[in-house]
Amino acid sequence: MTPLTDKRKLLIIALLLALITAAIYLPVLGHDFINYDDPDYVTFNEVVLRGLTGEGLKWAFTTGHASNWHPVTWLSHMLDVQLFGVKPAGHHGTNVALHVANAVLLLLLLWQLTGVIWRSAFVAALFALHPLHVESVAWVAERKDVLSTFFGLLCLLAYGAYARHKSTPHPTLSPDEAERANNKSKVAYALTFTFLALGLMSKAMLVTWPFVMLLLDVWPLKRIELSTFNVQLPTLKRLILEKLPFFALVIGSCVATFLVQQSAGAVTTMENLPLEDRLANAVVSYAKYLFMTIWPADLAIFYPHPELRYPASTQWSGWAITLTLVVLAGISWLAFKRQRELPYLFTGWFWYLGILVPVIGIVQVGTQGLADRYTYVPLIGIFVVIAWGSHLLIERLKMPPFIRPLLGLVALVSCAIISYQQVLVWRDDFTLFGHALKVTTGNAPAHSTLGKAWAKKGDYAKALEHLRAAREAYPHYPNVRYDTGLTLFYMGRYEEAIEEYLAELAHKPDHLMARNNLATAYRFAGKPDEAIEHYRLVLDVQPDHPQSLRGLGSTLMELGRAEEAVTYLNRAVELNPELEGARVELARALAFAGQFDRAQSVLNVAGPEKPAIALLLGEILSKAGKTNEAAEFFQDVVRRFPKIADELLNEGKRQLAAGQLNAALTSFNTAVQLSPNLAEAHQGVGIALAQLGRVDEAVR
Repeated sequence: MTPLTDKRKLLIIALLLALITAAIYLPVLGHDFINYDDPDYVTFNEVVLRGLTGEGLKWAFTTGHASNWHPVTWLSHMLDVQLFGVKPAGHHGTNVALHVANAVLLLLLLWQLTGVIWRSAFVAALFALHPLHVESVAWVAERKDVLSTFFGLLCLLAYGAYARHKSTPHPTLSPDEAERANNKSKVAYALTFTFLALGLMSKAMLVTWPFVMLLLDVWPLKRIELSTFNVQLPTLKRLILEKLPFFALVIGSCVATFLVQQSAGAVTTMENLPLEDRLANAVVSYAKYLFMTIWPADLAIFYPHPELRYPASTQWSGWAITLTLVVLAGISWLAFKRQRELPYLFTGWFWYLGILVPVIGIVQVGTQGLADRYTYVPLIGIFVVIAWGSHLLIERLKMPPFIRPLLGLVALVSCAIISYQQVLVWRDDFTLFGHALKVTTGNAPAHSTLGKAWAKKGDYAKALEHLRAAREAYPHYPNVRYDTGLTLFYMGRYEEAIEEYLAELAHKPDHLMARNNLATAYRFAGKPDEAIEHYRLVLDVQPDHPQSLRGLGSTLMELGRAEEAVTYLNRAVELNPELEGARVELARALAFAGQFDRAQSVLNVAGPEKPAIALLLGEILSKAGKTNEAAEFFQDVVRRFPKIADELLNEGKRQLAAGQLNAALTSFNTAVQLSPNLAEAHQGVGIALAQLGRVDEAVR
């Protein structure tokens, strides 16, 4: 076989691999974002939603948002927004493209390092099609996985080129050839460093990469042989010294990541999860990942940590953990002992063990026990062991030649079918987290996310059911009391919402949105003094908090303090021009303060074609003494929106029941102007006036 024929074969395999992988993941182009991490990374991230900007570039390199420091990942999300807006198809497509590229890069890497095509292709195909890797590809927020792996594989390709040029026997070369080889090795070394830096700035998962390079030095690069360790000690020292710059990069990344995660409160303390529990779960996870590799069933976006559920429910007994540890240690001993005869076992096994170390749970971040996405890179080592080990086994058993491709094809087709089914699970929140609840127990994130999804659909009863189940599974799951309060608020159960917000603030006093929403719940419950107090507490911490500025302005407006209200509402609109409700309330406050022209100009910006704004424009014309114009305007509104008087009547009733007397009076008055024969609206005006103490007006 000539090298040219090898390259042609490699090209055909790479194209087939890319096409099949893309076909398996094609359904994700029709999938939605999910309400778990995607809001932090894209859909509710105001900086990312602006696309690529100078401000965004600075933010990417200085922020610890989402408990990570990964500026390159942030920039990739910004680029997607620049290219595709907030349409999920483009964001999903980028993940798929990166995964396809990673599969092809892995094929090229193994071929470059070993010179073997079919085993390299089998490893790359397992990587591309294995169901455990669906999570990293189908989840937009896991861009960091596929992106860091892309740079990580480029780094190893460059390292392979460096090692090849560095190992060239210079005495056999002419001076010019030796200099060219030396220059090539320098360029490859620089590229190795650059790609590692980019990979670490995409995700800190690559902190083990210098050790991976040392593993590759053993096999397949064969720059050192461990069986003659004493003889080769100087070589080992040289190999370690050449990697010192890479270790420096890794140390910097580790420090940055730990500080960011610790400051964000994402790192679980030893008090909440003792070291012995972490070690037990780590041992179990190593074994579970291996089992899931062979039998990838009941996969879920989240697997609750057995010791962080309520009540704690350790799933493995002490003897089982000990037996698992013995098996893992035995495989490690065998891999080291048989390093000369089975070098791929040494590199593949310790690749798996080593790369999992940062995410195995010794430093516990979050409440998961394990995660499919953590296997994205580590399983490459296991796939290498499977490919080279099965090849050797089939040869030694002297099986017919067709057995090897047949078994490989069965394995890959099985992976492809299961992966395709798993891809479909990721369609939206309901399919994804509904599936998670079917295959796991005590899953607080699944219940919480489904609760928010149902609330978004307007089914607050189902939302409340899931949110309460989340709290039962894990009482201190982040924001579950906050989300419960929000749902109760939408249901009009303001007193219960207040209790939930107070509980959230007792656990997390600096949760500004919880305090803002608590103030709003007090306002709607007819307790304006408490509302004002909590809005001011938010503004003491963050003076330019748009929602609290709007809430405080609206509360003051309801108390008849229009001039004060104008100050806060005006600032809210300045800070967030898209806050339409604040603009409407500002116009109303300006009208009450007698600034009719300014009120009208504010509303014209908001868009008079909207019912609420059109009504307010009519009110302003009426208050300004332009009675005839107002009457014509209201007639036009009724013609365009026939049911609007009834809607205002119902809104007035709700406001009256909540103690929002001024707002109720406005709603009833407007309903009367729109429909003078609506008796209930006249009655509502009288009741509101009476409760405001304006009895004489009420009698009239």
